[in-house]
Amino acid sequence: MFFSHYFFNYQDKIKVKTLVFLTIIHLVLGVLMAMDSNIAFAHVILMLSIGAYFVIKDYNVELVLLIFYLSAIELSWRMAGSNLIFWEGGKYYISFLLMLSLLKKIFQNRAFFVYPLIYILIQSLSILLLDSDKYRYIEGISFNLSGHICLALSLIYFYEIRLSDRQQILIHIAMIVPIFSTAAMGIHEIIFNYDNIIFATETNMILSGNFGGNQYGIMIGISSFLCISSVIYFSHFLDKKSIIFLIFSAIIMGSLSLATFSRTAFYLVSISIILPLLIRFQFAIKKLIIAFMIVSTLFLTLVPIFDEISGDVFSKRYSSTSGTGRVKIMLADLEIFSNNIFAGVGPGGAQNFRAFSYGHRMAAHNEFSRILAEHGAIGFLTFLSIYYIIFKKRIFFSKKLGSYFQSIILITTLYLFVNGFRFAFPAVFFGYLTSSFYTKILYNRLKL
Repeated sequence: MFFSHYFFNYQDKIKVKTLVFLTIIHLVLGVLMAMDSNIAFAHVILMLSIGAYFVIKDYNVELVLLIFYLSAIELSWRMAGSNLIFWEGGKYYISFLLMLSLLKKIFQNRAFFVYPLIYILIQSLSILLLDSDKYRYIEGISFNLSGHICLALSLIYFYEIRLSDRQQILIHIAMIVPIFSTAAMGIHEIIFNYDNIIFATETNMILSGNFGGNQYGIMIGISSFLCISSVIYFSHFLDKKSIIFLIFSAIIMGSLSLATFSRTAFYLVSISIILPLLIRFQFAIKKLIIAFMIVSTLFLTLVPIFDEISGDVFSKRYSSTSGTGRVKIMLADLEIFSNNIFAGVGPGGAQNFRAFSYGHRMAAHNEFSRILAEHGAIGFLTFLSIYYIIFKKRIFFSKKLGSYFQSIILITTLYLFVNGFRFAFPAVFFGYLTSSFYTKILYNRLKL
């Protein structure tokens, strides 16, 4: 396979021409999907076919790459607007491939991690509390449980996977590259609707690819986090030009994210850039100071540019302290929980209850408060048990790997606080963190 050489060969560094080649392909793919939604559907079929082939052939490392790839390309498929692609399709497509892998293990009488099946069973019990005549039964279950199904299957799959530090950088690339397709679709929308752009103190739809500013801005921002993390933790697997390419990509993608005027995206992007630096260099004060000077200079350079373009609306938007409604929704969830402590009101059942506090049916953004409201204490404690499994499984071979783990778990948790399981990547990240990580030194010992 194309990436197999990079998976197993420690001698060669990942060259910039590889990154540029893959980036160009996905920029073109993004434009094509923006022009014709059938291209997106064909891409879905192709990826699922390749994934099924990987499962059948036991190409585990290639399947790992594909799973992360699918978690990153998910938004592009949504933005294409094809009626043939499920809205929650990204989570279901990944779950489909992981289910195939699980079924293969069962038929071959191979052992697997059983607890995630118990986890999803417990989370699903609250379905019994739903009144199908009153709530949007199927929609509520699909929207609110699809992420947890993907999470459970990811835990089963990744729990037995062993990943080297070199394979980790390839996982980053497998996510960064498809997000360029998402960016291309957004830029395509800006170019053809430039005259219709109106700057106001709210999320800008055109600058968000004519899609939800939070989802678009956050996904683009996640690529900045992955680029920065790749440079900080895995630069020894990159040539110098690749490092420059990833830093430049982080700046461009971060700028596109800020241009959406989504404050949620702004906060997450800022944390995405600062967090890896803070965690990695927490004991290296000089390096930390230099890093923050660079980041501060970058922000001080970009803000005047955005203000000039938007007529000072950019600063007004991000300096505003008015609420977005998320806190109100969270408080409504806590009130629902206080009246339904043990098992909640069922997946999707809280939407009608929130209407009393918010004025209309509203989906939760905070996954933690949603679980409390809809799955009760038993569901919440079961979800927290996933964190216990992750921390218990972690065995670090270096402080560097430990700080990498911390940055991944924190950024995933922060995302769940502001956007729930809207995308598949938090579920996949949780599974990823239960993998057995090993370093180049250990890898060489195993070879001997």
